[in-house]
Amino acid sequence: MATDLKQLEGVLHGDDAQYLHLFPHRDCVPAIETNPLLDVMSRGVDVDEFLVRLMLDRRYVGWTTSQLLNIKLFSQQMAVLQTLWSKPFPMLIATRGGSKSFMLAVYCVLRAIFDQGVKIVIVGAGLRQAKLVFNYIESIWEASPVLRGIVGAGKKSGPRSNVDRCYFNVGLSSIVALPLGDGTKIRGERANVVIADEFASIPEEIFDIVVRGFAATARTPVEEARRAALERRLEQLKVPLEVRKQVLGAKAGGNQIIYSGTAYYAFNHFARRFEMWRNIIRSRGDPERVAEIFGNETGVPEDFDWRDYAVIRIPHTHVPAGLLDKRQLAHANAILPKSVFQMEYAACFVLDSDGFYTRSLIEACTTSESRPIDTPDGAVAFTPLMRGKSGRKYVMGIDPAAERDNLAITVVEVWPHHARIVHCWAVNRKEFDRRKRLGVLTARDYYAYCCSKIRELVGLFGPVRIEMDSQGGGPAIAEMLRNTDLLDRDKGEKPIYEIIDFDDPKHTDGETDGPHILHLVKQANEWNAQTNLFLHKAFETRTLLFPAFDTVRMQAALEIEKALNVTIDTFEDCVANIEELKNELCTIQMQQTATGKEKFDTPQRVSAGTVEGRPRKGRLRKDRYSSLMFAHRYVHDTTVTPDVAIDYEDVAGNVAITRTDPSEGMYRGAGASRMVNARDWLRGDSALGATKNGEQIN
Repeated sequence: MATDLKQLEGVLHGDDAQYLHLFPHRDCVPAIETNPLLDVMSRGVDVDEFLVRLMLDRRYVGWTTSQLLNIKLFSQQMAVLQTLWSKPFPMLIATRGGSKSFMLAVYCVLRAIFDQGVKIVIVGAGLRQAKLVFNYIESIWEASPVLRGIVGAGKKSGPRSNVDRCYFNVGLSSIVALPLGDGTKIRGERANVVIADEFASIPEEIFDIVVRGFAATARTPVEEARRAALERRLEQLKVPLEVRKQVLGAKAGGNQIIYSGTAYYAFNHFARRFEMWRNIIRSRGDPERVAEIFGNETGVPEDFDWRDYAVIRIPHTHVPAGLLDKRQLAHANAILPKSVFQMEYAACFVLDSDGFYTRSLIEACTTSESRPIDTPDGAVAFTPLMRGKSGRKYVMGIDPAAERDNLAITVVEVWPHHARIVHCWAVNRKEFDRRKRLGVLTARDYYAYCCSKIRELVGLFGPVRIEMDSQGGGPAIAEMLRNTDLLDRDKGEKPIYEIIDFDDPKHTDGETDGPHILHLVKQANEWNAQTNLFLHKAFETRTLLFPAFDTVRMQAALEIEKALNVTIDTFEDCVANIEELKNELCTIQMQQTATGKEKFDTPQRVSAGTVEGRPRKGRLRKDRYSSLMFAHRYVHDTTVTPDVAIDYEDVAGNVAITRTDPSEGMYRGAGASRMVNARDWLRGDSALGATKNGEQIN
């Protein structure tokens, strides 16, 4: 091999020969079986140049990474990096904890160092996702003195994070992490390498349009043209294929798109692309099979090469020993539903979730601009809201918690014939403590902070009802909500009292300085079963809808929040909480109690460890799901009426019932100016719960 390369150097000249210094596979580089550093001094070569050539050789990527980045790699990680370096369209699917984001970070840094001038963009559906890989880049920078010495130690050196992007300049190269948005940000970056992390959550339409647009243009057209001329020259000289691969593949060239993420459901575009990649590789370039894969009646696409594609799939059974915590893996296997474990840890695309609320059902209730959902109120496509709209009706559900679970709030917007999930917020004590350490909170008490957030959302949405669990921290929060000493009068806050119930009188019924909209729900098995059936029916009939996952709106909100210096409880945080709400719904399973009654909960399984000698039991979080359940039950009870008039003639005692006109009021209270029924109230025909300029009229 070395002789062939030496002879090749003699026959190339002019523009062809100028590329030879880029290729490490020269006669001075021995076979991989020997250590090239053992007798380097006796070779009579420049040691510095020799070491650089070795680092450019991807066969020694493990040694290069240890010397430059101070990182020891597993052999499997080295193989992954070698594949990423050599394939234009690699796909990386790995188990949770399989170091996927870490390997992508290492690849970005190495590519930026050795392929000077490259523009690398790490893109996610939102900035939160794009930051995951970039956070590892920051860790690499902190732990690598050699890298800091190469880049420089100035004030502007090293990784930097802004509200709307993260960036790292390495000489002439740059690494940028940013949300996809509508794609204009990526176009502005002129990306040569795009890493689409968690590809399942990235909108397929925007990604394909944007990526195909810039991927069609070479980074440096002149260099790529010369490279193509060199390839033709090698073919004319009838250079063996293996030698050509060494010469042309030693330095990365052309644009690259890396698809990465955790496996997802089979109806998602990530699964379809995964299947397409596998079919391309299995076709081995057969023209008929390739034409069938691409749906191209004219044959194989021009310049198509099946060897440009790669799929790297790493389930938990194939990670290096010690990389995954066995106890955490056993705990996940015990707690997670089978379908979730298959995706998260086995790196398998599954057909659907196996809970009471299937993922396909939930996705069918999710709107999008390109796929609005037809309802009696018209075609519906909407995005989450950060504040209510004038004239609309809102219901708020709260699941109070503090330690292991979150305190979750879900806001539902009520329309005449359907309802919309428009806002979701969650926090726990751990997150509260983190925010205090960052100095973004002034509240010292966890429940005081939660109450201030509830009051803030009440001011923003003006809900006509708040449904909250009477268990856990519910009574404590209810007491704090009506405590006038905790109000911020400068913000116009008012106490929030429990509803007036004549069957359950309270000492706050006579208070008039705040709205009576809070109801503490007393759950029971029967109530829980009915509520879940009503919720499932609402999804089936498309009368309860999820907002669109709109990356364009997320990008616009990010720009506004940057100008306002908003760093917590952002629009992207709201979107993330709604996505977690969907995930929690997928884990709910219908079970039976010892008495044969239906029970809906996350599965209880024995987990790792013991408590006082007994096996420990655990459940998945379901707080956002519970808050939705509370809100929707109220919406259901106040909107659903019998379709047919009930005939009471056969009732025991043959009591005559006087039928009334549907428009007649159902109750006239003392001093009431007019009668109000539930349907008029929900449609906004009543003054009860109406809003003016976004403020509630009591």
